[in-house]
Amino acid sequence: MARLNVKRAIENGRKLIKSRYDMSMNDTKKIIDMSLDDWDMVCNGFNFGYMQGYKAAMNEIKRMKEAV
Repeated sequence: MARLNVKRAIENGRKLIKSRYDMSMNDTKKIIDMSLDDWDMVCNGFNFGYMQGYKAAMNEIKRMKEAV
């Protein structure tokens, strides 16, 4: 299995994320404030991003079902 180029994945992801699923400065501040340390902040940021992606995927599925 090929390794993911983290830097390239982040750069490409920035081009694809719709603004309604992006992270705002307010979201970032909340993540920083609630995090116990740097590692916790990374994990919290990942969890936030995962949930935004899940929300986007569910909306896409809903939109596809409505189109049928």
